[in-house]
Amino acid sequence: MRDNQIDIILTPDPQKTKFATGIITIERVENGIWHYKNPHILLNETLPDGNLLQALPHEAQHIRHHLVQAGNPDFRHNDNDHCLLRRIQEADAQTESVWLAYLLKQAGDPEPWQATLQTVFAPMSEAFEKTCHDRPLSLYTGVARRAAFDTWFTIPHNRAFYDENTLTVQHNYVEHAAKANPAHGLNKTSLSAHMIDRIGKLSGINYLALKRYPAITDDFYRQDIAANIEKLNRAARRYDKGHTPPGHA
Repeated sequence: MRDNQIDIILTPDPQKTKFATGIITIERVENGIWHYKNPHILLNETLPDGNLLQALPHEAQHIRHHLVQAGNPDFRHNDNDHCLLRRIQEADAQTESVWLAYLLKQAGDPEPWQATLQTVFAPMSEAFEKTCHDRPLSLYTGVARRAAFDTWFTIPHNRAFYDENTLTVQHNYVEHAAKANPAHGLNKTSLSAHMIDRIGKLSGINYLALKRYPAITDDFYRQDIAANIEKLNRAARRYDKGHTPPGHA
């Protein structure tokens, strides 16, 4: 990959992306590490500039997760840890978006910041701004980032939506990657502190390892995961029962 360059492609086609989509292709596997190629971001050019500028860093951060071996296909986890990893990735990506939008607002361009306030993630932006107001140095110490990140986990929609997507979509993707590339040697394992650190360090300051904050594997960050897993399992059992062929009940 040439210096990890990320290409940006504008498209008016909502079938390709309604907002923004990060895309990266597995090229090969060496010594248990995926090597990627052609990282690019599709942006729906019909959206206002403010929306595009707040969506772009979110998707770019997801690609950076892959480039430091902290993306979804890099390890196989049990369902609980896989949901937690996905939550961490999504919260971190939106935290990056909030951080950049705040800097742009300070520099005189408020549109991306206003765009963040029009999303389900608005409480993250509000927490970030309040923290910067109350503790001005928090913008540089990672504390404002951590305030936004932690707020992601207080939004019920985030927890429910991404857990379901992880278990019904991402899980299948990871399992397919493992079967298609057996040389990788992917085995199910627990979510490691090392992987969490790789995500946190992408911001320059590892805001996920700040002192006096709970560990990212704490129950606060796992709230509802077990219940969401059981909810989907019950739905699957009901579906199977309703589609049992005659004579096989």
